[in-house]
Amino acid sequence: MNSIVPARQLRPDVPRSWAVFLASLLLISATASSPIAAEEDERDATILLAQADASVDDEVEDDDSSGPPEGVQIMRVRGRGIDAIETEVPSSLTQFNAADIEALGAQNISDLSRVTPNVNIIQPGATQSIFFIRGVGLSDFSANATGAVAVFQDRVAINAAAIQTGQLYDIGDIQALRGPQGTGAYRNASAGAIAVTSRRPTGSYAANLRATFGRRAADGGKGALHAFLQDYEGAIEMPIVEDWFSGRFAFRLRDSDPYKTNGCGNAPPFGSRLARNPPAVLPADASICGELSQDLIPNPNPGAGVLGISLIPVGLNRRVQFEHNWAARGTWAITPPEMETKIFFNLHGSRLNQDNVYGQAIGFGRIQGFPGGDRVFGGITDDGYQDRDLIPQIEAVCDRNAALACQNPFAQALLETSLTQRPLDARPFRGDYNRDGRVTRDAYGGFFEIESKIADLDVSLLTSWDQYRRFTRGDNDFTPEIFFEIDEDDKAWQTYQEVKVGGELAREPFEWEIGGFYLQESLDVLANTAAGIDAGTIRDYSQRIWSTGVWGSFAWDFLDELTLEGGVRFNYERKTFRFDRSLAFGGGIRPQDAIDQEEVWQTPTGKIQLRYHLYENASIYAQYNRGFKAGHFNALNTGETQDPAEDEFVDAWEVGFSGRFLDQRLQMSGAFFYYRYQDYQLFLFSNAANGGPVLEIVNASQAENFGAELEMRLKPLEGWAPRIIEGLEITGNASWLHGEFIDFQIQREARLAGFVVSFVQDFSGDQLQNAPEWKVSGNASWEFDLGKYGYLIPFYQFSYQDDIFYGVNEGEGNIDFDGTSLLPRHAIGQKAFWLHDLRLTYRTPGGSIEVAGWVRNVTDEVYKNFAFDASVVSRVIINFVGEPRTIGVDVTVNF
Repeated sequence: MNSIVPARQLRPDVPRSWAVFLASLLLISATASSPIAAEEDERDATILLAQADASVDDEVEDDDSSGPPEGVQIMRVRGRGIDAIETEVPSSLTQFNAADIEALGAQNISDLSRVTPNVNIIQPGATQSIFFIRGVGLSDFSANATGAVAVFQDRVAINAAAIQTGQLYDIGDIQALRGPQGTGAYRNASAGAIAVTSRRPTGSYAANLRATFGRRAADGGKGALHAFLQDYEGAIEMPIVEDWFSGRFAFRLRDSDPYKTNGCGNAPPFGSRLARNPPAVLPADASICGELSQDLIPNPNPGAGVLGISLIPVGLNRRVQFEHNWAARGTWAITPPEMETKIFFNLHGSRLNQDNVYGQAIGFGRIQGFPGGDRVFGGITDDGYQDRDLIPQIEAVCDRNAALACQNPFAQALLETSLTQRPLDARPFRGDYNRDGRVTRDAYGGFFEIESKIADLDVSLLTSWDQYRRFTRGDNDFTPEIFFEIDEDDKAWQTYQEVKVGGELAREPFEWEIGGFYLQESLDVLANTAAGIDAGTIRDYSQRIWSTGVWGSFAWDFLDELTLEGGVRFNYERKTFRFDRSLAFGGGIRPQDAIDQEEVWQTPTGKIQLRYHLYENASIYAQYNRGFKAGHFNALNTGETQDPAEDEFVDAWEVGFSGRFLDQRLQMSGAFFYYRYQDYQLFLFSNAANGGPVLEIVNASQAENFGAELEMRLKPLEGWAPRIIEGLEITGNASWLHGEFIDFQIQREARLAGFVVSFVQDFSGDQLQNAPEWKVSGNASWEFDLGKYGYLIPFYQFSYQDDIFYGVNEGEGNIDFDGTSLLPRHAIGQKAFWLHDLRLTYRTPGGSIEVAGWVRNVTDEVYKNFAFDASVVSRVIINFVGEPRTIGVDVTVNF
């Protein structure tokens, strides 16, 4: 909060030594507080110093005149530096510090979404996430995907999707900015931004080491294994040249045993398998793990010597989903004496080596003797596979007669309810996979940054380089058949530069900033999607990006109670896209399509905000933001040349408040917002006239969302209860969201009785993807001060998420030509659920040693964190399952 405060409002009889001492404490507090607290502590400290320097009489009487009494100095007091115009005190912000991250056990930023209002981050793959804020994002997992949420690591904009969710370690804080960012260095942030800041050298000696040991402690009846995990995180800091040059080095190493079960693992040798050809052999007897189609094809393995046997490979792992990952970072700081300059340079690298994520497939084909025709959710796939865990559930609702016909007319409804309410089958952590999935990603990079004060100007320069190489092998259909198994090799590099200059007017409470950024990325991908034993699609594509932005921002305290903030940014983005598609069939390769496209998108965006300061610790605001996201090329092209998706625009209005109350014991903030989107980008997996899949990025002409958020932090006993119990802290947040497509229609074709029929899929009025109506979370920690015996801190965390849909049509899958939905509600979604975590920490009096025991997902809740409808390809629905209950202990040593 900016304000003009006359020094006569202060007590003039405070000695200078005490004023300086109190000001120092407040300044130290400002560096470690929340944005609201930091703002006020910094202001109070400045006032104290001003009062200490003023030459005043012992008593100063109030004066009604406009000027100050003689000898009283007027100072213009700022509640934030010029950097705050960018991110430090945004209107809608959730911030996590290092203690929050440790208590939540977050491995990467996607783990924080369940406790962040109106933020949903989905990570079904090992190396790629999709980000949704207030119901807005892009569900595209291609290597060239660019979402609507800007992701920053130490101020560097990370565009490459494969490295946006690296491991969290040695973190200072994480900020989630909700809403479009019309000014500042926020490329493509039509939904918001997430900024991760690591700790930097301070010039002192320090070190810490945390070791975590845990075990998956899920119910074995659900298919989860009791797997051991270990995780190590540490940092060391030291001055290299006293008072001039210092460094900080940090690392993280994580190793986890596999905890899921593959029913196709440990398959018998080919020579021991039954051939399906003899009439006496039933198909089920020839099957290894439920596959039926593969044993109809002559075995290409000459060592088998027979025809018609199962082709499930020998030697597949029975236990799957292991992790072996590491990351390291070195940061150096140069702080020349007697100069207002800081220079930082950083080198970092990481290696991710683990199983690709395994999920669960549910068929959508006919079950013999079952009511409902050829579409049964929980049935078989196109090639006849059915998860064996479903059979007992089917029999339980069927009541078959002697002819094996299902006599219960409600069997289908009961089965659908069972599979969508629970969700999934009885053993969600067990599946049948005909290959071992593996992903490795090597990433490295660095940055160089200068922050300096030149005359009265704040100058900042940043340049960076990041690069990765990734290899992915996966059984993406989660069945023993071959519907779509993807082998993908991709690599990319990006460079990002940013410069900004800011200052304030000498005679007016007016701060300003101008800046610009430049991002360039080069991406190359080779992907082979198998669609059968000897059939598939090869996609070889590359994308180049040149993106720039130039902005100007200001903050003006034109009255004591009113602050006007605003800014504009001009956005420019150029993309080139080269795409070659070939079909692999019968051992040969047939070129199909070659696409070479280039597009340029450019537009201005902006922000304006008016903030009214109710009193010293509280304010309300109203703002308007214009957001923009550049167009997007479709890297999942399936046969026809497709134009890129149009650029996305949003007009966003928001009102809110923030403040501290009850003698600073309560901090609260809240907001209400309304967005109107034009050409909203989204990903669809749909059907085509010839029965093949259509995977594309399309635009919904119009969409809207509105909602509200409330966050609070309460210390109810601070300052009046005995010291041993005053450390109770309660935090909570809640969000409500209504998002829907206003105008979204797609022209489709289907083949009916040999004829192509055109029809319209109309999703207007449907709820937006990944936009639960309600989210609530909170925690309570109570630090018991035991004096010379240290501290005991129990911690409880809960989160609630309302029904969520991962696709259009509100979780009911694709729409048929006659307008009916193909799947039951929540088939492509997740019903509302709760998660609970517990933690108990003991800390020694000096804080040098800390031991904590914890349980995550205490109730062993089974839930999906993503799903998509592939029933038009193979009558299969793909589900990704959240983690089971895990218990463990942390041991932390600080030196």
